[in-house]
Amino acid sequence: MNCEKCQKKVATVHLTEIVDDVKREVNLCAECAAEQGLVVPAAGGMEVLSGLVGEHVGKELAAMAGLRCPACGHTFLAFRTQGRLGCPKDYEVFSEALTPLLERMQGGVEHVGKVPASAGPAARQRAEIVALQRQLKLAIDHEDFERAADLRDRIREKEEPVGP
Repeated sequence: MNCEKCQKKVATVHLTEIVDDVKREVNLCAECAAEQGLVVPAAGGMEVLSGLVGEHVGKELAAMAGLRCPACGHTFLAFRTQGRLGCPKDYEVFSEALTPLLERMQGGVEHVGKVPASAGPAARQRAEIVALQRQLKLAIDHEDFERAADLRDRIREKEEPVGP
């Protein structure tokens, strides 16, 4: 069956709407469905559930759901259901919602990256200290002072100079 909109590609999205006992079916290809703002999740049911919950939680999320990146056309709702962004510009467009999410998940919004093996022990030590400092900040924010004290001590140990 071909897409009802473009009439060219195979319809892979099949929607059924029932209003006042009247059934209406729409069959679209993935591209036409995306143009209509429909997100086609992967084969798992969790993505569908996440999308449904995401559409109905809070005023802030509802306001963000309508945002669309001018560069790639990706919507915030698509990000919420797929867990992926469309392009680098999305970080700016969706920053209001992404910033708290990244802080919760990673302890910060700056990309630290990995230290190359060729960088030497001093660079690896510095990267470990930075990671511990992020964990320390989170522990303090969560008022987990016992863990914070342990992290503080580990940072002090690591700050002792390492050979070349």
